[in-house]
Amino acid sequence: ERVAKDARACLWKGYIAPPPSISSLSGSHFSAKVVEVVSGDVLVVANVDGSAERRVNLSSIRAPRMGNERRGQKSEPWAVEAKEFLRQRCIGSTVKVSMEYARKVGGPEAGEAAGSGERTLDFGSVILPMDDKKKAGADVAVPNQLNLAEMLVVRGLATVIRHRGDEDRSLHYDELMQAEQRAIKGKKGVQNKEREAPTHHVNDISQSAPKSKQFLPFLQRAGKAQALVEFVMSGHRLKLTIPKEGVTIAFSLSGVRCPQGGRGDVQGEPFAA
Repeated sequence: ERVAKDARACLWKGYIAPPPSISSLSGSHFSAKVVEVVSGDVLVVANVDGSAERRVNLSSIRAPRMGNERRGQKSEPWAVEAKEFLRQRCIGSTVKVSMEYARKVGGPEAGEAAGSGERTLDFGSVILPMDDKKKAGADVAVPNQLNLAEMLVVRGLATVIRHRGDEDRSLHYDELMQAEQRAIKGKKGVQNKEREAPTHHVNDISQSAPKSKQFLPFLQRAGKAQALVEFVMSGHRLKLTIPKEGVTIAFSLSGVRCPQGGRGDVQGEPFAA
């Protein structure tokens, strides 16, 4: 159908594509600001006024998985590098998003009803605007657009998914395959089997009150420290990673309270965004 629309064939002869909306995240094509980098292939984007957010999985690629402290899962090799590369390139930037397909993952466990445990993941291509081309790096030879997925693959920070013949895939799939071949030839990142991935020891205590209380004296003795903002939870609450201390914490500004944002069906307070 998309091809027929583009070619204005038969029923679509007089078809006029709707312009992308910068205020709505419900369509297939829209502009939005990147507000969180979850992993090397998952972003959270928000509309202009910050009143709505949407989680976007990059189409047709797989980046190494980040660990889960609560489940005792460690990050896969190159996962931290992939996430940090994506954060540096696009956090806070306005990007163009093209949603391409959806996948249902998970499923019911023993004794559960059919359909329980399932969730739908939305996949799309995320393009940086020309103003942010300088963030791409010299080895991404894409003159007219900067595809975040291709930028990851060409550096060996993600691999291309081999889809079945009838599966939906990225509209830029050919470019992704070419980028992967360049990464293999250059032995970049995960494509270099002879090189060990850098090791990282980061203790995430942001969701554990006992661990936070236990670690607080060390941070107090250390004094000032440089940190990376992982996520802005509200006007006065942040999720920070302190590389020197190897820890991720939940941080609140002392003596300040800002309006709370909405969550689920609960409407946010005025001026929260």
